[in-house]
Amino acid sequence: MTKNQYKYKIELHAHTHPASGCADFKPREVVRLYADAGVDGLTITNHLVPDLFWSKKDAVKYFLNDFYDAYYEGKRQNIRVYLGAEIRFEENYNDYLVYGIDEDYLNRVTRYLPLGIERYLHDFRSDESIIIQAHPFRAGMSRVPQTDGAEAYNMHPYHNNRNEIAFAYAKEHNHIIIAGSDFHHKGSQALGLTLSKTLPADSFELAKLLKSRDYIFLLGGEVYE
Repeated sequence: MTKNQYKYKIELHAHTHPASGCADFKPREVVRLYADAGVDGLTITNHLVPDLFWSKKDAVKYFLNDFYDAYYEGKRQNIRVYLGAEIRFEENYNDYLVYGIDEDYLNRVTRYLPLGIERYLHDFRSDESIIIQAHPFRAGMSRVPQTDGAEAYNMHPYHNNRNEIAFAYAKEHNHIIIAGSDFHHKGSQALGLTLSKTLPADSFELAKLLKSRDYIFLLGGEVYE
């Protein structure tokens, strides 16, 4: 197997405004930035947190508006846009990236945010979806090895993610390992990409790709296996 076979560039962790209030760019702007970076697939993983449901009457619709804006701009820019989410439960400040999801998932998961990660893992684990702990060694995080994997390469430039420690932890637990740019701000787009041999058609095929572990990474312009 040669590196040249892994020709598709996929972003697994990107945020848009206003669904993620901490992000600087609107969905269509994010898609254009990634088009300029030569990316083939872009996953919108906006924050799905308890505060969103306390402050918005129709939080799922509000959350999805950003995704659909990005999705249709992706059609124009020839980038495949995937639905993901970065969820947080009320019990602590841990973040979890989820793939293999749809609107029905979002409506169901809202009921679990007060219940915690253990209840979520018991009720939601399936062949179709995948849950990855985001930046598990960032300050304030506690590790949950029962998840499917860990974001061992979080390339957000303004956080100390302790990626080397996260990678060792993920290997120890035989976790699925992913990379993500954790894009919020100008200049940090496409810093942590996944390189694959095929381009998934949707969020569910993306989860299947991650479960296969058949991909490599493009981190800061350098290829890592």
